[in-house]
Amino acid sequence: MRVLTANGPLQPRITGQQIAFPPVDSLPPGQKLTYTVEVEAVKAGDARFRVELRSATLKEPVVDEESTTIRRPSSGTSSLAAPASEPPPAFPPAGPNP
Repeated sequence: MRVLTANGPLQPRITGQQIAFPPVDSLPPGQKLTYTVEVEAVKAGDARFRVELRSATLKEPVVDEESTTIRRPSSGTSSLAAPASEPPPAFPPAGPNP
């Protein structure tokens, strides 16, 4: 996969395949932040999407990794990406790792 764009509450820094979002000073109770990363399938195979959440109040970063299989297009399609009818992978809520 190749990073195309990334958006969040503050403008991220994209360096190659890494995206760094600037720290957010605070998050009031009951509020949420939304981060969006758009990637492009480059070639068929196994691809990994890794996310790390760091905070001054966490001893260790919260890490999540999703794997996806990018398949070669079947005849009649021109994209390596999964069909739009498939739902995006669901990430577990942030919290302590089991």
